[in-house]
Amino acid sequence: MYLPEPGNIDKFTVASSIELLAQHLEILRIVCPEDPLIAKHGQAIANLIRTVLADDKFDYCNKVCAIKAIPYANPSEIAGLIRTVLADDKSSSYDKGCAIKATPHADPSEIAGLRNQVTLWIRSVMADKTADTFDTEWAIEAIPYANPSDIAGLIRTVLADDKSSSYDKVCAIEAIPHADPSEIAGLIRTVLADDKSSSYDKGCAIKATPHADPSEIAGLRNQVTLWIRSVVADKTADTFDKRWAIKAIPHADPPEIANLVREAQAYDEIDVNWGNLPKKVNNLTRSILHDEATPSDVVKFDKTGTETFILPVAEDASVRIIPKQAAANWFKAFSDWPIWYEKGFNYVPVEDMLGVTDRLANPELDPSSQIAVTTSNLHGLNLWDYVFASGEGQEHIGELYAMRDLIKQTLAEMGINHGHDHDGNFVVVPYTTDDGRADLSRTPRLYIIDFDMAHSDRW
Repeated sequence: MYLPEPGNIDKFTVASSIELLAQHLEILRIVCPEDPLIAKHGQAIANLIRTVLADDKFDYCNKVCAIKAIPYANPSEIAGLIRTVLADDKSSSYDKGCAIKATPHADPSEIAGLRNQVTLWIRSVMADKTADTFDTEWAIEAIPYANPSDIAGLIRTVLADDKSSSYDKVCAIEAIPHADPSEIAGLIRTVLADDKSSSYDKGCAIKATPHADPSEIAGLRNQVTLWIRSVVADKTADTFDKRWAIKAIPHADPPEIANLVREAQAYDEIDVNWGNLPKKVNNLTRSILHDEATPSDVVKFDKTGTETFILPVAEDASVRIIPKQAAANWFKAFSDWPIWYEKGFNYVPVEDMLGVTDRLANPELDPSSQIAVTTSNLHGLNLWDYVFASGEGQEHIGELYAMRDLIKQTLAEMGINHGHDHDGNFVVVPYTTDDGRADLSRTPRLYIIDFDMAHSDRW
């Protein structure tokens, strides 16, 4: 790896050097957390960042690249680097917003002070009548990194301001989970009661329900249930409104979830999932990968995101081409079985890794940054399709949603950001009877899949 000395770098090499160091560090921190190279590379990144920020010969793109690499510097250096960006009058609000996102990675003793500084910066931008739309947006996006005791107040300020754009309000609503738990229920109710809030706004607010004070959650879930029913049954509501109401079903009163699903299915005109309701299916132990597989050929699977190749039927497996950093985070989630056991799972609820190689008969594979991972074809539907499948197994929906939330929570505790942990990337795998049918007398297993966008929230 080329590691230029801080005094001997130019604008053509700095961005690639920082990015390579960051990629190497993320993998190293996961696979070999005690490796002494971690501290060496972390210090090298800090030195490079300082050089780029202080030298006007580096263009804006290089400076942004340097700022985005702050989380990869040694923790003892991070707070100072963030403060350098915040204090620089030449730094844009975008620059400052990018730097602020590194706050959780700083030395713990520095975080409280940084959060206070972030609060002051946000307030100064929001109060500045000369600030443009983009400045305000970046300040509002930084709310999750403010002092926790100030977050609810900042959110209320945005929601109460008639000049706030719809984007501003969505950003503020998405910050609700970061507020003090005692404030969360009130913030959600504020959004639900606001006639000017869209169904999308309300759906975003509802997602914060699990983060509320436990004593408030049951009441919130009842309120969510009533809202969903009112929207689904409203003949004047458009399909967009109904779609977001249906997406809120996981946060409804648990005993009512299966009933809400049935009620939603009764409205054939409802357009959800960016198209139509998933087709009703009876085979709960077969996935789309099994439908696409052939007896002898490797099939390129038509999907968004990174490439997937389905191996012949007998292999019952597929190969995913993903970034090495993503693979490292997937490996961490899959291999750390003790944490899953501690959380109450008697299996690892993560798509398995059967093999890894940096070579594949695929000219589009870049061996310097990508890797090919072989994984089993799980025998089941994704969670979204399962919920809307024909009536079978709906008595388990509440438990499956609880398992899904626990998987997300555990990944967060591991410092892993899946990147797109929507219900389409959870697979429900039922137990089977001797004749291969789904045994719905037992709660199915649930797995999270598709780690192609996974990255660490800690580095």
